[in-house]
Formats: sequence, structure tokens, C-alpha cells
Amino acid sequence: MLLSAGLCVLPISASIAGRSQTIFLTASFDDKRVTLIDTGHPGQLELIVAAMQNDGLSIDELTAIVLTHQDIDHIGSANALRDSSPQSVTVYAHRTEVPFIDGRRRLLKLTDEAIEHALLRLPAEVLTERRAAIEYALRNPPRVHVDVPLEDGQRLPLPGNPLVICTPGHTPGHISLFFERSSTLVAGDCLVANDQKLMLPGEDLCADYTQARESVKRLKQFKPDTVICYHGGIVSGDVLLQLEGLL
Repeated sequence: MLLSAGLCVLPISASIAGRSQTIFLTASFDDKRVTLIDTGHPGQLELIVAAMQNDGLSIDELTAIVLTHQDIDHIGSANALRDSSPQSVTVYAHRTEVPFIDGRRRLLKLTDEAIEHALLRLPAEVLTERRAAIEYALRNPPRVHVDVPLEDGQRLPLPGNPLVICTPGHTPGHISLFFERSSTLVAGDCLVANDQKLMLPGEDLCADYTQARESVKRLKQFKPDTVICYHGGIVSGDVLLQLEGLL
């Protein structure tokens, strides 16, 4: 789904733990390089490669991955994507998130209590064997080596030269990326969308909800025309008005 020159959105739809879900990855690209922003759930390599091909992109051109934060549905296929590219793939993430992403610390949201709660909510049609596989995946999330720890305000040497904006709250080191040429904000999970309407993620999904609201205030400064939400997709038009409404 081409959004603007050098920027496209990749919808990835699949059944996750018995429930249909669509997430929206972002790819920035030029004549020789492709960057993926976030990498879906574990096991979604083929879906991501197919979505790239639909927009004329090739895994052979993948040279960088930017992870907006540590959640398993964002880091899940990073290793598979990196291993599938014939090129050297550089992985970027905020320095605060690095020890969680590389496995030195446990993912914040995968506590024993959270895992048990997730297993109890599995639909009845999920077979016993599938339940065991889901539990194993939750208790053994991917460990992804991060090559470049990021700081707020960095301009990345990637297609589109995105600006790193620290937007903590959903997780402590969550980042968003701003592409100035098209005035497009890649929000990760800092914002979610429903029927073209921007919303904050649920308070129960945030490490610090007050901080998450402060991050929205910060995003207003950049006056984006378009927002890409990992959950909900593309929102355009009255973006600034919607951001003000959230506060």
C-alpha cells in the first residue's frame, strides 16, 4: 500500500491465538535499500515478504530494521527477516529498550500473570497442541541483537531520513519516527486507530499512562498530516485536531 514516494504500509493479517488480527508495518525505501519499521509476530516472515512483494519491494534489498519498542508483536520476525536478506541488516532500537529486546531482561508485559491470563482467554477451538506452542512462544520470546541504540532527536541514515522521537509511556523506551518530506508520523503503539480515529492505547497496555499522554503532547509539535498506527493503520486529514482532542 504505497503511501508516498519512498514510503509504504504493509498490512499483515493472520490468526493469532485463534483470533483474526491485522497489523500495519511500514517500509521506507529508495533505489537500493529497504527499511522495515517493526517486524510482526514470530512466524510471520512469509506474510511480510509477500506484502513487500505486493508493493514491488524485495527482501534482498532489506538493509535495516527499526524496532519502535520491545513488544513481541513488534520484534517477533526480526531475526527471520535479517537471516533471509543476503545483505547485512542493521537493527535499531532506543537504548532503553535494548536489554529487553536482546534478552538480558524479560519483556515487561510477559509476566507469569500476563501469560496465564492470555492462555485462559484462548478460544475453545484452539487445540491442546496449539495452546502448548503458544505458551512456549510467550515464555521464550525472540532475542534480537540491536546494532545501533538510539537517542531522541537522531536523524537516521536510512531511506527518507526519519527523525527519532522518544514517545515513552506504552513502554519506557518507545519511539516514533517522523518523515518530514511527506509529513508522516509512524507512531508504533504510541497511538492506535479505529475507523480513521486516533486514540491512546488502553491504560492497561501502558507502562506509564501519564507518560503516554505527555508523548501525545509532544507529537503535536511536529504537525503531522498523516499517522501510521501499528494497530489501526493510516489516519490522515484532521490529524492535528484529533491529537488535540485526545488531550
